This record gives sequence, structure tokens and C-alpha cells, in this order.
Amino acid sequence: LYRAHGGKESNKFKAERQALFLTVQSQVLPKYGFEGTPGGVFRMMAAFNEPDIAASEESTKLGDMLNHILFVEPAMSNQHNQDSQEANVSAEPAEPVAPPKAADTGKVVQVKLVQFPDEEGAPELEVTVPESSKIGDVLAAAAKALGSEEIIKKGRLVRKQGNSLVGFGKDEPLARRRRLLVMGMELKLGSGTAVAAEGQAEAKDGGSSGSNGVTILSVQQATALQQDLLREFSDDAFRKKLSDLHAANVDKEAVRFKFE
Repeated sequence: LYRAHGGKESNKFKAERQALFLTVQSQVLPKYGFEGTPGGVFRMMAAFNEPDIAASEESTKLGDMLNHILFVEPAMSNQHNQDSQEANVSAEPAEPVAPPKAADTGKVVQVKLVQFPDEEGAPELEVTVPESSKIGDVLAAAAKALGSEEIIKKGRLVRKQGNSLVGFGKDEPLARRRRLLVMGMELKLGSGTAVAAEGQAEAKDGGSSGSNGVTILSVQQATALQQDLLREFSDDAFRKKLSDLHAANVDKEAVRFKFE
């Protein structure tokens, strides 16, 4: 019974999730020569099957990150919440205890931010923050150093975990972390929307159309498209909608499971 319900996704949920994805895809895809429709998404996927793009290590990494933030991370987060609720069903209510306040020693630390993908020669930025800082404070320090607040709105700090990348929440403590990966924004002085990803001015002219009617993208255009999608899918408002959608699906499956 547990196996039958664990991680189950209804057709209704899948349709609602795809419709949510399309709210972003419909804005990004037309910049690269695709319609902002389900058909345009299908044609985009066909373009990514071209051998030169499929063989691109950077495109593969970006694709893995997209899959993680759209499918793996929300499911893991809601599964954790569900497990926590089930573990506490029969627990006696505990006395409210105020969380201990972190000691503010006044010590400052250097944090190195490295552009994802972190290959040799990738842009880096060092910022100085209090040791007691949160991830959001690191982004604020980066915004000050870059001369643009765009990194706070669009940038995301992540870490490697096996073959995947895991994002940090802005309220998560920095703790002992001294090297973080940045995605969604380029580490460039004056970084704003116009220079959010290298080469996007050329990429947004759109791909060319092949003899079979399939839009053809260069590797540079393909990775720029992926960076655009990652930046928009990483937006806090979108992520909340996706999390709420997953939570609603988990709740419905939990009711079915309890009934059975």
C-alpha cells in the first residue's frame, strides 16, 4: 500500500504542473525562435537532441539543474514535510522554547562566489560578511560589490551534492561555508538584466530553421536559453507556486492512503 502511494502523481497534478511551467516557458521560448505553447516546448526539446548540444557538458549540467529544481527538489521538500508531520502525529505538545540566539562575535569572513558551471577560468567574486550571516546576506554583499541588486532578485547560490546541485534558501545560515556556486546571474561588475548571461544578445536573435522545420540552436544559444529558464524558474514567486502545487498533491494522496 505504501509503495502504491509513495510519490504518486495524479494526471491532474501533472497537467497543472505543466501549465505552471508554461507560464515561464511562454515568456522565454519566443526569444529563441520557439512558440510559447506546448508545441513550442516540444520543438525546443527536439532542438536539444541535436548532437552538438547533446554532447555539450555545460548544457548537460544546466539540464540536470533544471530537472533538479523542477522535479527533485520540490518533491524532496514536501516529502520531508510530510514525514515530519507523520512523526509528530502522536507526540505530546511540547512547551514552546525560543531558539537559541546565535552569538555575534563580530568576526568577519571571506566567502568566494564562483560562477556555475565552475570550470577553469570561471568568474569569481570574493565578499566579506559577518560570520553569523545568512545566505541572503551573502547575496546582498555580492550585489553591493557588483553594483547591481539584480543578483538578489535573479541569482541563486547552490552547492554540489553528488551529480546534482542543491539550492540554498536565503534564510539559511552561512555557517562554515566559504565557497558557493552562483547561477542565474553572471559575476560581472554592473551585472543587470542586459548582461545576465554571456552571449545572450546574439542568442536571442533566435535559432535558424532547418530543412525539416526544426529550429536549430547553436550550443551558445542553447545554454543561454537554459540559463534564462533557470533564472526564471528560480524566482521565489514561481518556486512558492510549485511548492504549493506539490503540497496539495501530497495532501490528496495522503487522504486516499488513509482511507484505503
